[in-house]
Amino acid sequence: MSEEPSKDYLKGRPLKKVFSIEKQIFILNQIKKWTHNNLPPNTNFYRKRIFGSLAQGTFGKYASKFKNREFSDVDILFVL
Repeated sequence: MSEEPSKDYLKGRPLKKVFSIEKQIFILNQIKKWTHNNLPPNTNFYRKRIFGSLAQGTFGKYASKFKNREFSDVDILFVL
C-alpha cells in the first residue's frame, strides 16, 4: 500500500488548478500515443499502470512552480 505524503510536503506545494476530466482523458490519450510511437514495434506489455494525480483525477497546473514544474507529474509504470 502507498503511504500518504507527509504534511510538510503538502504544506510546500502551491495550489493546483485541477483540469477537467475531459482534459485529463485527452492528456492520458496523448501519453498512450507517445508511448506507442516511441517504443519498438510489437512491444508486449506485461503490465501498464498509471498512478498519482492522473489516476486520481487531480492532474492540473500549479499556481506557481513546484520542484521546477508547472504541472502535476505523470506517474507511469511499464513492465515489459
